[in-house]
Amino acid sequence: MSVALALTRRQRFLAECWYNLVHEASLDAFRVRTMNPGNAVRELRRVCDEAETEAYREQVAKEAYSILTTDQIVQESPVFQPVASDLAALLKNISG
Repeated sequence: MSVALALTRRQRFLAECWYNLVHEASLDAFRVRTMNPGNAVRELRRVCDEAETEAYREQVAKEAYSILTTDQIVQESPVFQPVASDLAALLKNISG
């Protein structure tokens, strides 16, 4: 069940960081880090350049897609939105 909360940008940022750090469904709950669009794309570039497993590349690509399509700042920014939409379209049906 999903509950919509009226959060400020700062409160939403804190909640998203907390989720990435501690929630069991987060892909990286075991690592102490926070994901935002910038470091999600950097990690995606890194795993595509390095010899990672296909499963890990897919996992990172899906995580990047999720972040790019749900991040409030990216969605509302006329600067970031066009590029984020193009990248999200490429990542949408990623597999293998």
